[in-house]
Amino acid sequence: MSSKMKKLILTEKPSVARDFAKGLNINVGRTTQGYFEGSNHIITWALGHLFAPFKPEEYDSALKKWSIENLPILPDSFRYSPITKTKTQLRTIFKLLKRDDLEEIIIATDAGREGELIARIILENAPVKNKKNLNFSRFWSSQALSDDVIKKGLEERKNLKNFDRLYHAGKARQIADWLVGMNLSRAATLKWGDLFSIGRVQTAVLWLLVKRNMERKSFKEEKYWKIQGHFEADNVSFTAFWFNPKVKDVLKRQHISKEPQLKAVLDDLKKLKKEGEAAVITVDKETQKRETPPPLFSLTDLQQKANRVHGFTAKKTLSLAQELYEKDKCLSYPRSDSQVLGEKNFPLVKNLLESLKGPYSNYFDKLESTKVSLRNKRVFNDSLLTDHHALIPLKNFRGSPQSDKGKIYDLVLRRFIMSFSKDFLFKEKKVELTFGNHPFLTQGKSIKEIGWKFLDGGEKDKWLPPVKEKDHVSFKKCDAQEKKTLPPPDYNEASLLRDMVNQARLVDERDHKNIFRGQIGLGTQSTRAQMIETLLGRNYIKREGKILKALTKGVFLIQGLQKMPVSSILTSPSETARWEILLEKMASGEEDPGKLMSLVQDFTEKAITEFKLSMNQESHPNKKWTPTKERKSGAKKFNRTVLGKCPLCQNKIVEYPKSFSCDQWSKGCPAVIWKEIAGLTLNKSHVKVLLTNGKTERLKGFKSKKGKPFEASLVFSKEGKVQFSFES
Repeated sequence: MSSKMKKLILTEKPSVARDFAKGLNINVGRTTQGYFEGSNHIITWALGHLFAPFKPEEYDSALKKWSIENLPILPDSFRYSPITKTKTQLRTIFKLLKRDDLEEIIIATDAGREGELIARIILENAPVKNKKNLNFSRFWSSQALSDDVIKKGLEERKNLKNFDRLYHAGKARQIADWLVGMNLSRAATLKWGDLFSIGRVQTAVLWLLVKRNMERKSFKEEKYWKIQGHFEADNVSFTAFWFNPKVKDVLKRQHISKEPQLKAVLDDLKKLKKEGEAAVITVDKETQKRETPPPLFSLTDLQQKANRVHGFTAKKTLSLAQELYEKDKCLSYPRSDSQVLGEKNFPLVKNLLESLKGPYSNYFDKLESTKVSLRNKRVFNDSLLTDHHALIPLKNFRGSPQSDKGKIYDLVLRRFIMSFSKDFLFKEKKVELTFGNHPFLTQGKSIKEIGWKFLDGGEKDKWLPPVKEKDHVSFKKCDAQEKKTLPPPDYNEASLLRDMVNQARLVDERDHKNIFRGQIGLGTQSTRAQMIETLLGRNYIKREGKILKALTKGVFLIQGLQKMPVSSILTSPSETARWEILLEKMASGEEDPGKLMSLVQDFTEKAITEFKLSMNQESHPNKKWTPTKERKSGAKKFNRTVLGKCPLCQNKIVEYPKSFSCDQWSKGCPAVIWKEIAGLTLNKSHVKVLLTNGKTERLKGFKSKKGKPFEASLVFSKEGKVQFSFES
């Protein structure tokens, strides 16, 4: 082996390793050895995470059995084990790290929290700790990995210690998620008798969907009317709506909710017309308006836009953007939460605008050269920049514009050029007129400069006649438009992502609103798409076309947790934010990692105590999952005997292992008769009598919480709950 010292570069995936090899003129050939080697560099790669956190049973074999007595699980130290399917590549990396001709290890995994964690866990478990003369550095770039970017990034690499805070925040987040997930998922499964997964962030996201589901179910439709008046000025017709100036809610000023009031207004308007009354213009106000271009895309912004315009899922958009970054090299690093560029990116932008003018000349009609300047703080703003700049195109996309990748590229390209295009200018005209004592309102818009809207679907004029205050106009007729109030809309991925990012609109507390107006949301740019897929995979929610809806299992979990004072904080976006704030402060060095660990451990202990105390209070009616082994196809099936009609929905009450329940429980019917009530086991005869007569005979064998025996009959309440009756 040559005595010349070399630098080892660790990337996150083979495709990136090939990019580095190309940039450093290293022949890659058809290697199967797990690395590329040149005269000065060795390039190897991970395959995503090569280590997984220990499972509970790897700490203690007794934890393989799921038992509430074994909880909480709080390891003294957090440990990892190699992932079986990637062990070969891990051995290759470890073998390379043992080489005596290494002078430096350069971490070049993805430039973000997860990429940092992948590399650091490898180093933590690698045979490099005793190599005192070994240097460690970090390659970090938001740009696609062209040869020039790689060479420049290697020249500007930083000491790895500069990224220690990011690593500690990432590891703290992973440990927090493990403690909450492992402990509360087991506790919920044991309590409710079905496989439930609970997560620090996923449960708060599920709450959004369940809350919307309940809002829609409880919504009561109300009828209202709007009165449209038809007017004429100088032989030009226009319309205006009646409004009530005493109503404070501007959105409801035009609503009439009661028929007698509607009739009274209509009758009066007809009377005034018959008398030849003219309407008088009382307000004629013109306002010059300006709309600046929208900000550059962060990943979540792009996912929302792609869902609205093309119906793409968040997961699909991320995958396409990642491919445009890695393979086509025409898009910047996609997993960014920034909406701005850094000041150092200014030369790049000038060159990009010049190079893109050729293939996309029709997009540049409204470009404003004065905006291509460092004075444009809406684009170039170091104070708002996070780890990566916003998504921008880096060169022309050579694939089909009609392909899915082409559609994503086009969205990013348009937004990029919009940022340097003219403002949208228009004149807004507001006209109020009075007919008798009845005020009417109409508004119009006259476009002066379409500007950036040219690239975003355009706008249309709404023309109004050139009336002025005190002018008299003719009232021609009126008509009443019957309307209905609408429930809050079902979530689609775009609106769910919006609410995951912008939590301020969902909380009441003023301090929490301020928190959420910052960078804190539910999940991160990289995890939000996967969070939605996780909820789908666990049968908590379903996708109907573009719509996302909570399923019975998801509703049950949220409602169950909300009955528990400690555990319920997992359903609260504002409480979830407290943890996110700590993580952000850890990454910036403002907080010690130990503070979050203390908070999470304290919460876990209290939540498990709460579960233990409530174990016998409530259960899921259809208990059919065994946590220590998978159900087999040959397992004994429970004979579901029909015992009578459900008192709530008139469907069938059938027998389950732990209960007699409505066969429509999965669709929301709550009717259930537990087989064991206060120490007495009910048989089928008891249940049949209860269903037929609404009441059993007086039964013996019940025991109070203090162990005292008592007698009582069982009856159904109006809500379908079984209750004691002590009447003879």
